[in-house]
Amino acid sequence: FRHIEPFRTYPEAARANRQRGRVVTRVTINRAGELVALSVDRSSGWPLIDNAELAAIRRAMPLPPPPAGMPGDPLVLILPMTYNYDGR
Repeated sequence: FRHIEPFRTYPEAARANRQRGRVVTRVTINRAGELVALSVDRSSGWPLIDNAELAAIRRAMPLPPPPAGMPGDPLVLILPMTYNYDGR
């Protein structure tokens, strides 16, 4: 989800310890794109990485409103993100 990308940061402590992984978040928004609920659906195994992704999503709020024809109110999004210390 491109809107969140500028808000993502790789935790320096995670990078220093060469921690990497894929975190999957469950993001629930209303029709205006406002956050209703946020949780880790599948952990990366590293709390620093999981918390960095949750923080990035919170900073990115509100999200762009979903298209008018998209069903759901609220709308649940499942967002995977991979953190690698050689990039993101």
